[in-house]
Amino acid sequence: MLQGKTIISVRKGGIGVSLSGKAPIFDARNQVIGIVLVRYLTYYIANINVSLLWQASLYGTGAFIAAVYFFVDV
Repeated sequence: MLQGKTIISVRKGGIGVSLSGKAPIFDARNQVIGIVLVRYLTYYIANINVSLLWQASLYGTGAFIAAVYFFVDV
């Protein structure tokens, strides 16, 4: 099926574009014993990225203000 390799794909389905990944599960003897499939709609991924970007900019601004306050001799 996967021949021991991970596959990542982007597809358009009935509810939108999705990003999916398939990966084999190995046992102690390095034999494939199963498969894992994870799929996310790109809409949700975009929302997560916007949220993280907003948080990062907020924390970055706070760190900059703190650095100026504590380390700049006025």
